[in-house]
Amino acid sequence: MVQKSFFYLSIVFFLSHQTTLCIEQPTCHPLTRADSIETLVKKAKELNTLYPTDYIYSLGQTPAYLVSTMQMMAQDKARFKLIPFSGRFCTISERKFVGNEPKYFVQTWTLDQSKKPNFELYQNVLKKLELQISDIIDRYTNNNIRTVILEFSVSYGGLASFLTALFAHQTITSEHIATLKSALVIHVLEDPKGLPVSHRKLEFSNKQYQVEIVIDKTKTNSLFTQLADCDQFQDRLVPFYSYLEWDTDPTTFKPSKQASQILDKISKYLNTHS
Repeated sequence: MVQKSFFYLSIVFFLSHQTTLCIEQPTCHPLTRADSIETLVKKAKELNTLYPTDYIYSLGQTPAYLVSTMQMMAQDKARFKLIPFSGRFCTISERKFVGNEPKYFVQTWTLDQSKKPNFELYQNVLKKLELQISDIIDRYTNNNIRTVILEFSVSYGGLASFLTALFAHQTITSEHIATLKSALVIHVLEDPKGLPVSHRKLEFSNKQYQVEIVIDKTKTNSLFTQLADCDQFQDRLVPFYSYLEWDTDPTTFKPSKQASQILDKISKYLNTHS
């Protein structure tokens, strides 16, 4: 039976800490600096230790250099992959206060009805990445291997949109529901300059399916704030791929010379600091 239930991402924010995101345009690519590469490698080591045998995916471009660095450092390189995904098609449909705490509120993201994403097309992309729900469940059931998706988030609209696409038109039995709670981990590298909030709860659910979401508030995540705004350096390892591009094949994308040079600098750093 195909479940077509209504999904939402609900987040509890601490209102008094909200600020406006202001990203200063970098004058050079952050990963041309040795200190930034050192920060990236340190984070890669940390996550490789945390997820030593799991499948690791970068959601979009921002965590792509992190996942690529993790891959360079690991023996089993096939378990590291990049997900082409850009933008959002979900919007805030509800914001309500929580209980008797007027400074906390739940923000709910739902599908923007003015947009028409073709989820069947995107499921073809996920199939090639071994990232359909059946892949996630089979890996965990057969080999106890989790699927970890790394995401850099400012507002969570992109994450809500991706999770909506991930679960769309999928056949999920009652036996799979409990498995998904352990099999799928969303590891969020939270932007320290975006919404510096106190999370009481962050969950993606349709009141039936739930996934584990890990909030990573490491101060060094400011590096990813910089990497999120580097398109002018033509550094993409994964194509810009909004729902409007889903009828095109993302595997035809080839990283630029600049991107290859950055990867080479990271590789040389690893070779000299091993």
